[in-house]
Amino acid sequence: MTTNLSSIKIAIIAAHSTGKTTLAKALSKKLKISHIKSDFAREITKEKFNGKKLQELTKKEFFNMELSHYLKKLEVAVRNEAFVTDGGFILSPIYLGLMNPELLEEEKYIKFLDLCVKRTKNIYTHIIYLPPEIELEDDNYRPMDEDLRVKVDELLINLLRYHDIKYREVSGSVLDRVSQAINYLKNSLNTRPGLF
Repeated sequence: MTTNLSSIKIAIIAAHSTGKTTLAKALSKKLKISHIKSDFAREITKEKFNGKKLQELTKKEFFNMELSHYLKKLEVAVRNEAFVTDGGFILSPIYLGLMNPELLEEEKYIKFLDLCVKRTKNIYTHIIYLPPEIELEDDNYRPMDEDLRVKVDELLINLLRYHDIKYREVSGSVLDRVSQAINYLKNSLNTRPGLF
């Protein structure tokens, strides 16, 4: 386990519209480490698929978007020494499987899922999970489907547990979440006084 902030890599993971970016930015400021944006889907769909919404992508386009998304996240993660990111590798196969259920038994999907699990375990030093307790907000891009968000959340928790990926759940207001996350990090880092 890492013992200082110079090599900490924190992933804030959750379903869409749960406050990942808000918490990542707050932790970045508090810890004085980089905030790495992890959601490149909007940019990828704009660049490669004429700005379609996620729900408008064909199954092939959605798979290609998630693969591009994975590669971009990997590029950013390996380039940075200490960071907090609003998302993580493990979310890509969850959305891909829900949007394309026929892929779930295909070898390419299983390999992609395995790769995302390995990257989650090997790159992030700390994983913070957010439950879907914030009301969905229409940003004219993400799905406004509470059932989808609940399914993503259930699959995320199941994947984390099945693959024995350690995480800490934080909830409540932004201030509550920041406080809980800082306490988790303090307890896990064997920190010297004044580090936080």
